[in-house]
Amino acid sequence: MTLIIILSIVCVVMLIVTTITLHYLWKFAKAMLDLQEQIEESLDIIDSYYQRINVIASTPLMVDEPYVREMMGLIRNFHSAILMIANKIVVFGKKTEK
Repeated sequence: MTLIIILSIVCVVMLIVTTITLHYLWKFAKAMLDLQEQIEESLDIIDSYYQRINVIASTPLMVDEPYVREMMGLIRNFHSAILMIANKIVVFGKKTEK
């Protein structure tokens, strides 16, 4: 009789622990999905600016001032950095989907 009571108590405790674990697992999964949506929205915004920067970076300069050349160099570097970051995020997303 005491064995049945002990097993019942163990089952109830395990049920409570499982319920708590599932609750936190659900919260974590929801947070990850929200993060994924925010990253996708951010990548869409970056993509729109990337298109504009691509047009500017590929335009030949008409002014030979060092300041203008430096700014164009920075824009080209920024252009490359955005592409590298977007590629890393996309590759990371594909690795986690497998």
